[in-house]
Amino acid sequence: MNTSDNTWGLPRDLIPWGPTIDPARCRGSGECVRFCPNNVFEFDVPTGQARVARFHQCTVLCSNCVAVCPNGAISFPEQDSFLDRVQELWRQRTIPTNLQSNPPPVIP
Repeated sequence: MNTSDNTWGLPRDLIPWGPTIDPARCRGSGECVRFCPNNVFEFDVPTGQARVARFHQCTVLCSNCVAVCPNGAISFPEQDSFLDRVQELWRQRTIPTNLQSNPPPVIP
């Protein structure tokens, strides 16, 4: 679940966190489809592989599905560069007048 705690007050659709499936490695086990509680994946019958169907439904910073893929086909953004990007997005957003004196959040 995405909350303001893990989206840093940004709209979820701006946050570039979600899985990528390498089609050369995916063998269509469907483990990711069954595993993900947010229904990020779906099985594509014509290709016989899983695909990312709902990227922005992925919980920010969750990558648990990587461990369930028997072929190592799922990857996520590198965490340090991802967090740098989130800080940049946070700085770029329009900040209401009453918040202008507060610095952007420090992301651990």
